[in-house]
Amino acid sequence: MTSRGRRCRHLFCSLLLLAAACGEQQAQRAGSGPAQAQTSPAGKTEAACQPAGDPQKADTVVEVTLREWAIEPEPVRAPAGRIAFIAHNRGGEAHELLLVRGGDPAALPLDEAGAVDEEALGPGTVVGEIEEFPGGVTCEGAFALEAGDYVLVCNVVETEPDGSTESHYAMGMATTFTVTD
Repeated sequence: MTSRGRRCRHLFCSLLLLAAACGEQQAQRAGSGPAQAQTSPAGKTEAACQPAGDPQKADTVVEVTLREWAIEPEPVRAPAGRIAFIAHNRGGEAHELLLVRGGDPAALPLDEAGAVDEEALGPGTVVGEIEEFPGGVTCEGAFALEAGDYVLVCNVVETEPDGSTESHYAMGMATTFTVTD
């Protein structure tokens, strides 16, 4: 290959890398597109928000604050229909929002790590989920919910530096939510 050919190839590759970097920055600013990754203080990579459903088509909006070790929905009840949950992670750790049909957080089956055993729940019991997302981020999910009682859970389990596990559910990240007729 001639030196001119190598220069053109080098220039072409440089332009491709620049275009990719600009596109990634644009997606991060817009908060859209595929999930972006962020690095936690512990040095592990966490996926950013992956919205669930279309909150724009919701009948009701519920603001939910997630923090170590609480889930706080406002309001705590909503009419049946398509409900958008706007989850604000105000904590320093990654959290998720799992919607489970049932009225008593303490009655949910647990696995060996102290988290809700999602596989042991009956079919249709898990009715929605906003996947794990980092602290300081807001993520949305919209779900069609029938009248009844629900439990909102953060079911994240972390392995601590000493090898022990930390279940966010076991630490208190569960609360009730009611959907009315």
